[in-house]
This record gives sequence, C-alpha cells and structure tokens, in this order.
Amino acid sequence: MTALEQLKSSRKVKALLIGTIILIVGIVSTYSFTYNADAGHPYTIEHQTLVSGDGTLIQALVYTPVDTTSDCPGVVVGHGFCENKQYMQLLSIELVKRGFVVVSIDFRGHGSSEGYLSDFERSNGLVLDMLAGVEYLEDLGFVDRIGLAGHSMGGGTSMLTALQ
Repeated sequence: MTALEQLKSSRKVKALLIGTIILIVGIVSTYSFTYNADAGHPYTIEHQTLVSGDGTLIQALVYTPVDTTSDCPGVVVGHGFCENKQYMQLLSIELVKRGFVVVSIDFRGHGSSEGYLSDFERSNGLVLDMLAGVEYLEDLGFVDRIGLAGHSMGGGTSMLTALQ
C-alpha cells in the first residue's frame, strides 16, 4: 500500500469516526431535550377525549405538574384556524412548568377532533369546545381558578367563552 493510499484510507476512517460521534451526540441531545427538558419542573402529558356540549368529541392534551396539590390554577388553550393542539405546545409547556394544569384542545374540524371545518361557523360550536375543557378542569377537583388562552381563532373563542 502506497503512502497516498494509506492517507486516503486514514481520512475515510477519520471521517467515519467523526460522523459517528456527531450522530451519537445528536441522538443523546435530542433525547435529553425531549424527555428531560426541565427536571426542576416535571410534568405529565395525557391524551383525553372531551365531549362538547353538542356531543362532538374533542381531542385534548392535558399537561399536569407532577407536584400538583389542591388549589392550583388551570388554563384551557385554543389554537388558531387550520392548526391543532400541538401548535400551542410551547405555551402549554411553559404554563405547566409554572404550576398550571393545561388543557390544550383541538377545536372541531381540526387536528384529531370530530366535526368539520364548516361546523365552526355555528356561533357557539367553538365556545362549546372550549367549555368542554373548562368542565374537564372543574371536574378534576383540585383546580380552583380557570383561565382561557388562545391564538387567533382560539383567542377570539377565549373571549366569547369568557362571556358565557
């Protein structure tokens, strides 16, 4: 084997080794940030199916602080038009880390929920969806205050729901 061939072979081995190290670091970092993003504020996320006032099945993610005690606040979070509950995940995680129980819903005709996009045109369909989240929080028994939050369509629905 000539010196040039050994040098090329050595470069290939080094490149393969560096690539493998980068891949391992990337996988470990992704796992760490996904599952252990904030060990100081642990929380759980559960999928729930809520029933809206007109019988429409609404899918939700419920974020609960692990150290939940009585008398903690809750928030129902609604997304914008043509989005879903995952769009509001960063807000939901920030709220749960601050001690809130968060119910992030898929409005009817969005995400995994039943219904059609045309259903939201009925004046109170989206309000009924958000009220299903409010009722879920009330039924938990340890939530003493309930807030509403949303983006775009979810923000408007939050205001309409607050008027109920």
